[in-house]
Amino acid sequence: KDKNALKHPIILDEVQKVPQVLDEVHWLIENKGLRFILCGSSARKLRRGHVNLLGGRAWRYEMFPLVTAELKNINLLHALNHGMVPTHYLQGDQECKKSLKAYMQDYLKEEVFAEGLT
Repeated sequence: KDKNALKHPIILDEVQKVPQVLDEVHWLIENKGLRFILCGSSARKLRRGHVNLLGGRAWRYEMFPLVTAELKNINLLHALNHGMVPTHYLQGDQECKKSLKAYMQDYLKEEVFAEGLT
């Protein structure tokens, strides 16, 4: 390990948008002993692009929506209308509508439709 390596990990978000960065991350892990926290929303896009998946150098964690055991009093109608993503479930109706609309526009347009076109 490089004695000048950073004490804290480097955080990179949305790595699926610049998949080539994974080659650089790989090099920095191997040669400089740096540590990274990589976040992204589309592992499928990375795998399809045949990019460096850092085999054996990375642990994968997935974030899931809330589950009923995490909530004291689940309101089924509220859960069905708001979804179980924490930021959506915990918002009021108006805020949730705005958040869900933005989420659907971003996710559906950028992730689902764009993937189908490429």
